[in-house]
Amino acid sequence: MADFNLCRAKLPAMAYRDARDVVLQFRLGQRVVSSSQNEILADLASYLKYDKNVKRVLIDGHTDNVGSNVTNLQISKVRADDVASILRENGVRSSLMEIRSHGSRYPVANNNTQDGKAKNRRVTIRAIRKEDAVKRKGS
Repeated sequence: MADFNLCRAKLPAMAYRDARDVVLQFRLGQRVVSSSQNEILADLASYLKYDKNVKRVLIDGHTDNVGSNVTNLQISKVRADDVASILRENGVRSSLMEIRSHGSRYPVANNNTQDGKAKNRRVTIRAIRKEDAVKRKGS
Protein backbone atom coordinates (compact mmCIF):
# COMPACT_ATOMS: atom_id res chain seq x y z
CA MET A 1 0.00 0.00 0.00
CA ALA A 2 2.87 2.36 0.74
CA ASP A 3 4.27 1.86 -2.79
CA PHE A 4 0.85 2.52 -4.25
CA ASN A 5 0.52 5.77 -2.30
CA LEU A 6 4.02 6.86 -3.36
CA CYS A 7 3.09 6.20 -6.98
CA ARG A 8 -0.16 8.19 -6.63
CA ALA A 9 1.74 11.10 -5.10
CA LYS A 10 3.89 11.34 -8.24
CA LEU A 11 0.90 11.67 -10.56
CA PRO A 12 0.15 15.12 -11.97
CA ALA A 13 -2.58 17.15 -10.31
CA MET A 14 -4.57 17.28 -13.56
CA ALA A 15 -5.59 14.76 -16.24
CA TYR A 16 -5.23 15.46 -19.97
CA ARG A 17 -8.97 15.99 -20.40
CA ASP A 18 -8.64 18.90 -17.93
CA ALA A 19 -5.26 20.17 -19.17
CA ARG A 20 -6.26 20.10 -22.84
CA ASP A 21 -8.33 23.29 -22.58
CA VAL A 22 -7.99 25.61 -19.59
CA VAL A 23 -9.85 28.93 -19.48
CA LEU A 24 -8.96 31.55 -16.89
CA GLN A 25 -11.56 34.30 -16.55
CA PHE A 26 -10.39 37.82 -15.62
CA ARG A 27 -12.26 40.55 -13.77
CA LEU A 28 -12.61 43.98 -15.34
CA GLY A 29 -9.23 45.69 -14.96
CA GLN A 30 -7.46 42.51 -13.78
CA ARG A 31 -4.12 42.18 -15.54
CA VAL A 32 -2.34 39.42 -13.62
CA VAL A 33 -3.51 36.04 -12.35
CA SER A 34 -5.17 35.70 -8.97
CA SER A 35 -4.03 33.26 -6.29
CA SER A 36 -6.74 30.75 -7.26
CA GLN A 37 -5.73 31.02 -10.94
CA ASN A 38 -2.12 30.55 -9.84
CA GLU A 39 -3.11 27.22 -8.24
CA ILE A 40 -4.77 26.09 -11.47
CA LEU A 41 -1.61 26.99 -13.39
CA ALA A 42 0.55 25.06 -10.90
CA ASP A 43 -1.66 21.99 -11.45
CA LEU A 44 -1.48 22.48 -15.21
CA ALA A 45 2.30 22.79 -15.06
CA SER A 46 2.55 19.53 -13.12
CA TYR A 47 0.67 17.84 -15.95
CA LEU A 48 2.67 19.51 -18.74
CA LYS A 49 5.95 18.41 -17.18
CA TYR A 50 4.63 14.85 -16.82
CA ASP A 51 3.22 14.29 -20.33
CA LYS A 52 6.11 14.10 -22.79
CA ASN A 53 3.61 13.84 -25.70
CA VAL A 54 2.60 17.49 -25.30
CA LYS A 55 4.37 19.23 -28.16
CA ARG A 56 2.87 22.71 -27.87
CA VAL A 57 1.04 24.88 -25.37
CA LEU A 58 -0.99 27.70 -26.89
CA ILE A 59 -1.63 30.65 -24.56
CA ASP A 60 -4.16 33.15 -25.92
CA GLY A 61 -5.06 36.41 -24.20
CA HIS A 62 -8.46 38.02 -24.82
CA THR A 63 -10.44 41.02 -23.60
CA ASP A 64 -13.96 42.35 -23.82
CA ASN A 65 -14.65 45.34 -26.10
CA VAL A 66 -14.34 48.04 -23.42
CA GLY A 67 -11.56 50.49 -24.35
CA SER A 68 -9.53 51.03 -27.49
CA ASN A 69 -8.23 48.25 -29.71
CA VAL A 70 -4.63 49.15 -28.82
CA THR A 71 -5.34 49.08 -25.07
CA ASN A 72 -7.17 45.76 -25.38
CA LEU A 73 -4.26 44.23 -27.30
CA GLN A 74 -1.88 45.42 -24.58
CA ILE A 75 -4.07 44.04 -21.78
CA SER A 76 -4.48 40.68 -23.51
CA LYS A 77 -0.70 40.51 -23.98
CA VAL A 78 -0.02 41.30 -20.31
CA ARG A 79 -2.47 38.58 -19.24
CA ALA A 80 -1.05 35.96 -21.61
CA ASP A 81 2.54 36.86 -20.67
CA ASP A 82 1.73 36.56 -16.97
CA VAL A 83 0.22 33.10 -17.49
CA ALA A 84 3.31 32.01 -19.45
CA SER A 85 5.60 33.40 -16.76
CA ILE A 86 3.84 31.43 -14.04
CA LEU A 87 3.98 28.25 -16.11
CA ARG A 88 7.74 28.84 -16.60
CA GLU A 89 8.19 29.40 -12.86
CA ASN A 90 6.51 26.02 -12.36
CA GLY A 91 8.94 24.25 -14.69
CA VAL A 92 7.25 24.36 -18.11
CA ARG A 93 9.78 24.87 -20.90
CA SER A 94 9.49 28.15 -22.81
CA SER A 95 10.07 26.27 -26.05
CA LEU A 96 6.68 24.54 -25.60
CA MET A 97 4.74 27.78 -25.28
CA GLU A 98 3.30 29.97 -28.00
CA ILE A 99 1.92 33.21 -26.58
CA ARG A 100 -0.64 35.20 -28.55
CA SER A 101 -2.72 38.26 -27.76
CA HIS A 102 -5.98 39.01 -29.53
CA GLY A 103 -7.58 41.91 -27.67
CA SER A 104 -11.32 41.86 -28.31
CA ARG A 105 -11.11 40.20 -31.74
CA TYR A 106 -12.46 36.74 -30.86
CA PRO A 107 -15.35 37.06 -28.41
CA VAL A 108 -17.00 33.88 -27.14
CA ALA A 109 -20.05 35.77 -25.88
CA ASN A 110 -22.05 38.91 -26.64
CA ASN A 111 -20.19 42.05 -25.57
CA ASN A 112 -23.52 43.89 -25.17
CA THR A 113 -24.09 42.30 -21.75
CA GLN A 114 -22.01 42.34 -18.57
CA ASP A 115 -22.11 38.54 -18.45
CA GLY A 116 -20.89 38.33 -22.04
CA LYS A 117 -18.09 40.80 -21.40
CA ALA A 118 -17.01 38.78 -18.34
CA LYS A 119 -16.79 35.61 -20.47
CA ASN A 120 -14.67 37.43 -23.06
CA ARG A 121 -12.07 38.56 -20.50
CA ARG A 122 -10.00 35.40 -20.50
CA VAL A 123 -6.77 33.60 -21.19
CA THR A 124 -7.11 30.20 -22.81
CA ILE A 125 -4.38 27.59 -22.51
CA ARG A 126 -4.48 24.65 -24.89
CA ALA A 127 -2.15 21.67 -24.55
CA ILE A 128 -1.59 19.93 -27.87
CA ARG A 129 -0.27 16.40 -27.93
CA LYS A 130 1.61 14.87 -30.84
CA GLU A 131 -1.30 12.57 -31.70
CA ASP A 132 -3.74 15.52 -31.68
CA ALA A 133 -1.62 17.33 -34.28
CA VAL A 134 -1.57 14.22 -36.48
CA LYS A 135 -5.36 13.89 -36.26
CA ARG A 136 -5.85 17.54 -37.31
CA LYS A 137 -3.60 17.18 -40.36
CA GLY A 138 -5.51 14.08 -41.47
CA SER A 139 -8.93 15.72 -40.98
